[in-house]
Amino acid sequence: MPWFLYMLECADGSVYTGIAIDVAARFAQHASGTGARYTRSAHWLAHPAFSDAVARFLESETNHIHAYMHELNERNPFRA
Repeated sequence: MPWFLYMLECADGSVYTGIAIDVAARFAQHASGTGARYTRSAHWLAHPAFSDAVARFLESETNHIHAYMHELNERNPFRA
């Protein structure tokens, strides 16, 4: 299963780096205060454009995955 590297800018200017399979869900955990201890203690604050960047990234990845799955299905020798 693929995973993604993500970076968050904290209110104190520090940068938190993490990995996640579901970036949107992990982002929600950080935003709700249930993410990593570091982001809770660093008073995490999202950059205003961060949510837009995450949405664009997830859309791009979703499109790529759909295209890849379509290609795999087309090449599947066992399809009905």
